[in-house]
Amino acid sequence: MSTNESAYSTQPALPMAARLLLKLLKHLQFGRLTVLLPDRSRHEFGHASETLTAQIDIHDLSMCAEVMTGGDVAFGEAYFNGKWDTPDLVALLSLLAKNQQALMPAFYGRGWKAFLFNLRHLLRANNKKQAKKNIEAHYDLGNAFYRLWLDPTMTYSSALFTEGNAQSTVDAQKAKYERILQQ
Repeated sequence: MSTNESAYSTQPALPMAARLLLKLLKHLQFGRLTVLLPDRSRHEFGHASETLTAQIDIHDLSMCAEVMTGGDVAFGEAYFNGKWDTPDLVALLSLLAKNQQALMPAFYGRGWKAFLFNLRHLLRANNKKQAKKNIEAHYDLGNAFYRLWLDPTMTYSSALFTEGNAQSTVDAQKAKYERILQQ
């Protein structure tokens, strides 16, 4: 499927994680993906006739190892940190989502790595004790943080807009409380 197979033999300077990631992309089942490496070499994966196309420009090859060990979270962090970019994020994420099964080994590993990932996930199961930790990590950020973006009622839920755009968020929250009291 890749139209640039020779890149593996002509670029021994690529780190192993980058070579593995490029090899894994040969298994793309849907769409067409163009990968541009920091040296501007171009690697095409998928079928030329595909209508779903995307491109990823890798600026820092260290992101390959990070993705191989840290999964989808590391992929997002690498984007945030400028290690890769794309002209069309929606197209790239759509292509990756359609190829989730084929790309699973890159994000979650095989063999021991997959076992360890699943074990770690199992140990974080959402039982009562873990749920308490999750809630504390997410919500116990202090009122100062929530005051930055919540209305004066400090309500972290949907408001009830009964008057359309003419109604403020504060009034919509009050309308929600009134509706609850009436029921």
